[in-house]
Amino acid sequence: DGVGWHELAQGGPSARQFHALAFDQSRSSVLLFGGRDASGARGDTWSWNGGTWTQLAPSQSPAPRQGHAMCTLG
Repeated sequence: DGVGWHELAQGGPSARQFHALAFDQSRSSVLLFGGRDASGARGDTWSWNGGTWTQLAPSQSPAPRQGHAMCTLG
């Protein structure tokens, strides 16, 4: 019926907890920043467009962190 969980191809952020997610309406994508994985606190930024994860390289970014919140504007 097409409803349910589906395993995706490799690629994308590492498995983590305590990250932040926000929907970016201008890009129609979900942004993920930071969190904690097996190596510690992360400071990476990822975009999910509904089918593919893309790692972003913003010119400015906060230091690695976990347990934070974030939002997007307009």
